[in-house]
Amino acid sequence: MALLVSSTDNFIQLSLDVVLDFDSETDLVGLGLVRNAPDGLRVRKIVFIPSAINDSLIVRDGQNGPILFAAIDVLGTHDILKDEYQEDGRVDRGKLMSPYIHANECTIGFAHLAFVIFEL
Repeated sequence: MALLVSSTDNFIQLSLDVVLDFDSETDLVGLGLVRNAPDGLRVRKIVFIPSAINDSLIVRDGQNGPILFAAIDVLGTHDILKDEYQEDGRVDRGKLMSPYIHANECTIGFAHLAFVIFEL
């Protein structure tokens, strides 16, 4: 579902396609980002930048885990975010999770023009 575009200490940005799933536990290790996996990512915010109206995204906690983030762009919004991820009542600490995106659960109008940004 995703191709890693960029990564820093504070952000991971994914370019979405319509073919590949994104599994943070294996994909990040394969890209040499072992400090974040397999223990998970401390995510403070998820931002979805759709490529077209009616683009949708679901991010789960693990391959078969609960939905952490679900968004559909029905109004042509440029970005949709959720920043309520916290642990022990502290937003600045983020929530420990293992983001997983199933390609078949998402709708992308233009491959690689829709993005997901995880703020760590």
